[in-house]
Amino acid sequence: MIEFRRMHGGGDAAHPVRDFKLDPTYATVAKKGDVVKLNGSGNVVAAAAGDTEVLGEFLGPIIKIERDPDTYGKVRTAPNAVYEVTVSGGTPVIGGEYELGLDNGDYFLNVAGTTNPVFKVIGQLSNGNYEAIITARQLA
Repeated sequence: MIEFRRMHGGGDAAHPVRDFKLDPTYATVAKKGDVVKLNGSGNVVAAAAGDTEVLGEFLGPIIKIERDPDTYGKVRTAPNAVYEVTVSGGTPVIGGEYELGLDNGDYFLNVAGTTNPVFKVIGQLSNGNYEAIITARQLA
């Protein structure tokens, strides 16, 4: 699980969310909370385990206009967004950077993977999960 919790640094700052065109194949299976990236065509697709960069968190589709065959969706691209994450592969170190993991559509922090880090752990929660920020953000 990777789920938005708050903005790093506090305050009531705006949470940047942008509209992006979805890849036609991804549009049929997209779900809220997916970690996403841009493909070579500039369309949003689901991120894969071990990706070196991600765009952000998919929030949902936009209402489709009948005359437009494309599907668009909202993506949280806030650089200071803090996510609650589950971990696998060990115990993370606060300040450590780790890879994105994926198992049956569920995203997590892969503590055993440090070759292509995407997330930085910034704290531990009382429920045993961790707080992390995206450090390898794909620019759009």
